Amino acid sequence: MKIAILPFENLTDVPEAPDRVLPYLVKVFLEEGYRLVPYEETYSYLLRNRLREIGSVSRATARRIAREFGADAILVGMVNLYRERAGDPQLGLSLRMIRAEDGVVFWTQEFSGSGRDFAGLLDLGRLSSVEALLMAAVQDMRAALPQSASPSWELPPVELEQVVLPKSLPGGKLAEATIKVVSIEDEPSKIEIAVGDGPRQVMKEAGKGLYRALLAAPHEEGHYPVKIFYQVKGRTWSLNPGEELVVDNMPPQVEITVRDEVISPNEDGWLDSTVFLLKDLDVEAIGRWNLSITNARQETILRYGKEGPLPRGIRWSGRDPDGYPFPDGTYVYRLRVEDRAGNATETAPASIAVDTQPPAVEVAGWFHELAEGTGASAVVDASEDLLVVRLTPSQKPMGLLSKPGMRDLGVRRVGRMGPQEMERPQPQEMERLRCTAAVQDASPIRSWSFSLYDDQGEEVAVYEGEGKPPKGIVLERGVGGPQLHYALEIMDRAGNRTLSKGVVRSGGAEPGKEKENEEGQGPVEFN
Repeated sequence: MKIAILPFENLTDVPEAPDRVLPYLVKVFLEEGYRLVPYEETYSYLLRNRLREIGSVSRATARRIAREFGADAILVGMVNLYRERAGDPQLGLSLRMIRAEDGVVFWTQEFSGSGRDFAGLLDLGRLSSVEALLMAAVQDMRAALPQSASPSWELPPVELEQVVLPKSLPGGKLAEATIKVVSIEDEPSKIEIAVGDGPRQVMKEAGKGLYRALLAAPHEEGHYPVKIFYQVKGRTWSLNPGEELVVDNMPPQVEITVRDEVISPNEDGWLDSTVFLLKDLDVEAIGRWNLSITNARQETILRYGKEGPLPRGIRWSGRDPDGYPFPDGTYVYRLRVEDRAGNATETAPASIAVDTQPPAVEVAGWFHELAEGTGASAVVDASEDLLVVRLTPSQKPMGLLSKPGMRDLGVRRVGRMGPQEMERPQPQEMERLRCTAAVQDASPIRSWSFSLYDDQGEEVAVYEGEGKPPKGIVLERGVGGPQLHYALEIMDRAGNRTLSKGVVRSGGAEPGKEKENEEGQGPVEFN
């Protein structure tokens, strides 16, 4: 039997370990009557053909080597332990013999031991060198060597080494298929490929054992096996490469949401960025994806994507590549996804707002709305969206909130209210002053608070609520009461804040007219 010995793999930290082992093996093979292909010839052949994976030999490679050298078998080996330790050397070998005809491993031999393993009574017989261990290993191998490597079945004259197909396709789409074959005896006169039970397609030779053909995917979804047919000397052979073509007609199902629908990239620590949350609802693999954001002029300001699966999230800072915030306004984002078959889907457009400016608030001047001389009851309708603050002569506040969700921090909590009636604490001459609050902002208002202070800065009453502030604020108090100051603070959902403050004045104004402040100005707008 003729054997070609391939270079051994070396898993030790001794670079020359394989060169020390091979001479012992060669000696045993020659003594047992084996014919050996010179090691230098096999090594040169591997270099010329760029065969670097010496630890694992494919069926096609084994048959190519057999044809080149007329060998019956190929010996591959591994040195996984080689240690020259004083008094206790160690050696580990793994040998495999591969039948050249079909690439089948038909003989294996393992050896792993140390000099101490051979010690007997009184420590006699211990092996003291790696060379002694090698001699013991090859003697064990000698008795188990095979006498023949001949297979008992007919082998095809051509081996299939590689098949390249698209992973999946939409029905009816054309795609290229490429195969690589190795001719063991004679070159094939024709090679055909078929998908499922479909017609055969002749493959064109592309050189170096490569053949190509355009395949039309079946229209119905499913998994279709690929079959190869070839002719050598008038005889037709068939190969089943174990590959299949997947037909997928359904676009991928994906979902995109945003953590915050408004951001304020002004580095104040509040909603400076957001995260787009992406979710793949389909079992099919994603081929590529793309996230785009457009402005009000439908110009794309951001396009980000890549091949492969969807990430779980994408952070957006609301800034351009130079680090500057995008202008305030509403932006539209979309996610487009394509699976490996080429089916594409795009999510419905959704909006996100950039808002770096505080709300614009205009508080109209306070004016007389009503003057009553006795303690008659007052009725406030919830539809008016008013905050009514009533002060007793001692400036003790009593709140009446007509808007659900308002909170009275200075007096008590008031729940959802319809028309409500509040009795005056005692008959007295009262004055009723009203102001209006107009708010404009790019994003929804998150919360508001309204506070009253006396001349000494002491807090008289505090009210707050979620959403927009009430459209009007009404103050009822005794005529000629002390001067009061107010503060109205508003925060939008982006975290931008506005504070409007001034003096509550009484007397002299006609209903519906605004009173000027001390500087003779009209209503003051705080941004």
